[in-house]
Amino acid sequence: MEDDSNITASGTKMRVHQLDRPGSVDGLVLAERNVPSPAAGEVLVRVRASSLNVRDLMIINGEYPMPVPPSRVPLSDGAGEVVAVGAGVTRFKVGDRVINSFFPNWFGGTFNAMPVQYVVDCDGWLTEYKAVSAEALVAMPGYLTFEEAATLPCVAVTAWSALAGVRAGQIVLTQGAGGVSLFAV
Repeated sequence: MEDDSNITASGTKMRVHQLDRPGSVDGLVLAERNVPSPAAGEVLVRVRASSLNVRDLMIINGEYPMPVPPSRVPLSDGAGEVVAVGAGVTRFKVGDRVINSFFPNWFGGTFNAMPVQYVVDCDGWLTEYKAVSAEALVAMPGYLTFEEAATLPCVAVTAWSALAGVRAGQIVLTQGAGGVSLFAV
């Protein structure tokens, strides 16, 4: 494990992949940015794994129905460990393993307005470090690897949305052995 004790020092750099030209993976460019410092209510996550889902492929291929600003960091799903904590954060401490929430500001119920979306509204998870609201993260179960955990945010919210309104005693049929079906079960 690398030493992250001084990662938020001014001028510390990190690598990111950013989407400079939507249309294909050739539009992904490796770039350097400053490591962000967590603001009040945020934590700094060292991203250990990100996953690629259908939405991400649509964005990279320029097929997503919402515009994506140039140089946006792609990927909606990630998992990592907390390396710094902003003021007022009590949910997490340095060393905690976390998974992101697919919609970082949607906590349940119906959509009254479109929630914030990674890549469309803010950078995604194809980066070494990410400052994010502590409220937009969940603790990662100890039995999962970072790679396994990074595959859960998109499928989890899809399964959860599909099951909205299902009551005790009702029957739900899932098809296949894909992530959404398995998460729904």
